[in-house]
Amino acid sequence: AQLTYDRIVYQKQKTKLAAGTGIGYGMEPWLPVHSVNVPIEASFLYGKRHHLEAGLGYTLNFNWYHSSYSDEFSYIGDYSMIQYKIGYRFQQLEEQGGFSAKLAVNVLTAVDYNREGYFFHDIPVMPSMSLGYSF
Repeated sequence: AQLTYDRIVYQKQKTKLAAGTGIGYGMEPWLPVHSVNVPIEASFLYGKRHHLEAGLGYTLNFNWYHSSYSDEFSYIGDYSMIQYKIGYRFQQLEEQGGFSAKLAVNVLTAVDYNREGYFFHDIPVMPSMSLGYSF
């Protein structure tokens, strides 16, 4: 789950640029690993209410292991992800506010660090959906 804030920082006719950030929490379903993540994103939007959206983002993840034997949490490290996104965004006109929604396809590249240096590995294409309120 993630709570994000997104703001249109530039607008000229049907062209818009947006920037956003947030905080999220997740658990791996097959491992006792908990994650807190902080995303930062920039998006290009084209349209009036119905937008084509293309974005680029960076997310930093902090991970803890939860031992079921001792009920203790141990910090196991962090990693980051680069996100490329293309999708559809519905957003009310700025003066109206109200319901907003996004559907997108994301390609993620995880960036890890070990003794040999940085290494990258791609994560398969992932769909995303977001519901919100614009004001």
